[in-house]
Amino acid sequence: MKYKKSKKHLKLEKRIKENLHKLFKSAIGQFAFIEPYLVFTWEIFTALKLLSICENSKTYMEESSEVAEVLKSKSRQNFVINCVTALENYLKYRILELFWWDNQVCQKLEKTKNSTNWKSSLNWKGIIELLKSKDNFQLLFEEWNEEGQGKGGRNPGLILISTFSFQNIYDINLVISKIIGKDFFDEVESKEVSFPHMYFTPLKDLIDCYKKEIERINSEKNNYSGGNNWSATLFDISKKLLEKQGKFILKREHPDWKLKMQKLFEVRNEFVHYIDSRNLSKEEITDLLLVLDKLSQCLEYFFSEFSDKIYEPLIELEYEFEF
Repeated sequence: MKYKKSKKHLKLEKRIKENLHKLFKSAIGQFAFIEPYLVFTWEIFTALKLLSICENSKTYMEESSEVAEVLKSKSRQNFVINCVTALENYLKYRILELFWWDNQVCQKLEKTKNSTNWKSSLNWKGIIELLKSKDNFQLLFEEWNEEGQGKGGRNPGLILISTFSFQNIYDINLVISKIIGKDFFDEVESKEVSFPHMYFTPLKDLIDCYKKEIERINSEKNNYSGGNNWSATLFDISKKLLEKQGKFILKREHPDWKLKMQKLFEVRNEFVHYIDSRNLSKEEITDLLLVLDKLSQCLEYFFSEFSDKIYEPLIELEYEFEF
């Protein structure tokens, strides 16, 4: 007997299709599935560059102090919104990637008849709990019977990213913890991270680029006092990032990182939903950016290790990956 989908599930399917379209409609979206961290870095790059240009624009000098402050406040609000969106999309791509790799391993081992002793690296008990908590397990089960995972948007990750929010730290930790079978945040903050220099380069180049752009803009200003110059601020960021290359443990370096990330999400929601919102200082922006940078390195380090664990059986079979 064919499963009759409820209005709730039909609505969910529509949301899944929308997510597929948004995440993969462009070339950059397709690339993000393969290299989510590099795309995340680019999103932060463009957001901070835009903020730097706005902060040092001649427009502020030509407007009244009240108008200038409003413009600065709005530019900082947009920066926060863009940062949260970049992080949200990074996590979504990574979740989809985990399920994709798991499915690749399962299908390949079945074809080679080597799946007898294979055990998925994903915590399917926890994944089923997540699906049942939103009354979506039956939907997934029926769709798998009809078309199979990976076809028609049946990747379980699509259901999860379409029913849970990734704009608060509670849901992020809940969903990914269930998927991996361990406390996600504990894994991320406790690991000693040694981030490859090749991954750090875009961030260093990002800061250098901003500094040059700011110096160029400032040189064009007439009678500029330098009071709101972001060049010094970005230099400090660059210096701190360079000083902290190499191995680090997030909970030691930033023991309050969860509180700061929660603040980032809270102010983002406030900026999106309320017209009259609080102002963020340059110091607050800088602080949030530094924590976000370190957290993103830890996330990428963790997901890279976990992905290696998932497709290790394919490496042993010298399997040629097909994207």
